[in-house]
Amino acid sequence: MFQRSTSSIDSNSNIKQKRSEEKPKKLIQADFFTRLPLPQTVVLSIIECLVSVELYNEQVFAFPSHSHRSVRLAQQGSMLAVILLFNTQTMKDDSSMMRQIVDKFFHDSWIVPLYNGSEIDLSIEWSAEFPAAMESLNDVINGTNVEKLNYDNMKIILACIDEIKRYLAQNTLTELFLLDHGSSLMDFLRDTNVALRWQILHQKSYLCSKIPNSNSTMIVDDDDILSLILLLSQLEVETRESYRRLLQNRNNIWSKSRDSGVEKMTNLSKHFFGNEILKTVEKSEGLGRWFASMAEEIRFLKYDSSVTGGDIQLCIEALDEIKQLDLIDSNAQVMSILDETQIN
Repeated sequence: MFQRSTSSIDSNSNIKQKRSEEKPKKLIQADFFTRLPLPQTVVLSIIECLVSVELYNEQVFAFPSHSHRSVRLAQQGSMLAVILLFNTQTMKDDSSMMRQIVDKFFHDSWIVPLYNGSEIDLSIEWSAEFPAAMESLNDVINGTNVEKLNYDNMKIILACIDEIKRYLAQNTLTELFLLDHGSSLMDFLRDTNVALRWQILHQKSYLCSKIPNSNSTMIVDDDDILSLILLLSQLEVETRESYRRLLQNRNNIWSKSRDSGVEKMTNLSKHFFGNEILKTVEKSEGLGRWFASMAEEIRFLKYDSSVTGGDIQLCIEALDEIKQLDLIDSNAQVMSILDETQIN
């Protein structure tokens, strides 16, 4: 509201301007912020807090990868970009603080969204007037790095479009697929969202408009962006529905997997006792008792128990240890049964 009333932000049409040969003008005039002076000790405390503490802890779960930290901290970075204007001395003289800010929040991005679709270009907002800020940002916005960031992003965008089409065409999002590859699928969705966000923010930026087209064999246009948005939306909906079905059937899946594990351990116990001899399995009463005991351990696992996860891990580790025995390790049939039990 303060920025609007002082005309520090231009109209929405100027904010979303197309690529231009002329360098765009600043959207925010720093001298407007002197009209509302704030205690500098308070402003510095806020800046130090934003730099040193992650306020939105839930974002860690959404974007756990260190390479996605600029997205994880995007909301905090937006606040910091504005609050710094209430303490311009930091951007003018404090190279150490500005280096820390750029490395943490803007190491791969110079377009900062503010609110309501509004955004600022730090390469323009910090130019000339704030030498310490520009010195820290120069490593990000130098021509070679901008070209590399843009090229890498386009490469990811085009690869993601092909990968999503493959996911959707093959109907791979089954319950078994989610159980085996759910983690890699979520990593892929994160990578795609991060790449899409970067492209939407930076594709019309002044620095990207200066990249020579002749140096790149890949072009991502508006049709590619729209296609990726639609495909990604469809994949996310199908992923959500698959997980919903998986959660609805989790009790049945748990019971079947537990019963299957009990059956395998019981059969191995019988074989080693010599009651039902598998081909090439040598009789061993000690192993027979061990597998019978493991069958009971698996049988008493409870789905709703708070300690079940630890018990399952102990069972898996016990199976890993028993595999080291020569009598087990030398028998491919027994090893296969043990591997299936651990996977289930």
